[in-house]
Amino acid sequence: MPQYVSQHKSQDASLHNSGNSHDHLPEKGLLSFIKTKLESAIKPNDIKQMLLRAGFAEDHIEKAFSYVNKNYKDTHQDLVAANDFMPPLTKDGKSFAGIFSGHTISHSVEQKGLFVGRLRRKDFVLGFLFFFGVGYIIVAFSALILAHFTPNLWQYMLDTIASDPNNYLLMLIPVLLAPITIISLSLIVRRLHNLGLPGGLAFLFLVWFVPSFGQVYPVGFFALDLTLLILFVVLVTIKGNPAPNKYGPLPGSKGSFFKRILNI
Repeated sequence: MPQYVSQHKSQDASLHNSGNSHDHLPEKGLLSFIKTKLESAIKPNDIKQMLLRAGFAEDHIEKAFSYVNKNYKDTHQDLVAANDFMPPLTKDGKSFAGIFSGHTISHSVEQKGLFVGRLRRKDFVLGFLFFFGVGYIIVAFSALILAHFTPNLWQYMLDTIASDPNNYLLMLIPVLLAPITIISLSLIVRRLHNLGLPGGLAFLFLVWFVPSFGQVYPVGFFALDLTLLILFVVLVTIKGNPAPNKYGPLPGSKGSFFKRILNI
């Protein structure tokens, strides 16, 4: 990756120098903007619409796209090599530089599913808050219904919880809220993928619902809980690499919130 950064800087420098000698060369800021948006898997047509709304002439935009395609095509191949990620293939089996050939990588290799692909940090945070809130509302609403319509059953449940000092009943929460548990795990898996980490680490978070069984290895459970808490903070705060990695390209930030969260 340092090699790519160095190469990228040298390319930008050469673009700047070229701009001094060619009056009609698109300005460096415009070229960098187009390149960044393409790397973020935004459709070329959407980028062109942004630039048109910003006041750029259509022929100037087309010239800038042609220049980016010509001068940055090798950059994508460097990202592929650095991230151990194979470029998409055309129908004839030949590889092409996806983001600079008029098609974004996401359209060629993006996979749909709860536990595949990557997830942006913002969507991870919003998705987690949304489904945590849904789970809280379900539990609170269920408690109100039980307390109002079946007070004897509700009192029995309270007595059962009170007679469980080791919190064994805590393990029932992921089961009772299975849909929310599955979606939450999928968010963690895809956020881990965004940081280049294995998604299987997500299932360690289920340890939070496992009691320490009294005095059996309480220090070990505390250490694991603390490690998972630190990992969760990392998932919330650390920005992923916009370049494609072995789990795929970075998904777009537009479109339906639920489609992004559920990856459908």
